[in-house]
Amino acid sequence: MSDPNAGPDHIWQSAQAMIELGFESTPEVVVALRAIIDDDSVNTRARHGAAITLASLDPQHVPDAVAALRDIATSTPWPAWWRTVVLDLARLGDNVGPLARTHQPHHEAKIKDLDLTIYAVQKGCPRQDSNLRHTV
Repeated sequence: MSDPNAGPDHIWQSAQAMIELGFESTPEVVVALRAIIDDDSVNTRARHGAAITLASLDPQHVPDAVAALRDIATSTPWPAWWRTVVLDLARLGDNVGPLARTHQPHHEAKIKDLDLTIYAVQKGCPRQDSNLRHTV
């Protein structure tokens, strides 16, 4: 993670590997993940992954992860990414109703399905850190 030539995908994946090896509480991991989620020039995949990984480390990181995910959801032009991010926001306990009902033409076709899925996530799946750890 200290390689100055490493890109955000590599840094995020390195942070994930360190977490899996039991080094999740190291400041280097948290700093690296925060740097990725705070940089809106980083690609969506890396920002999304870093936000989910950061949120899984400690509940104190959830607000920052939610802020990054909301930024991704409001700026991504890709419906599949938008849906994934909105569902992750719901898993993190964020109120995504207003976001899910935004009138973005390329998203409107999926709003009904998404509303039902969000409802199921928020009502049927208690938030647990193990549910947040995944890769895209």
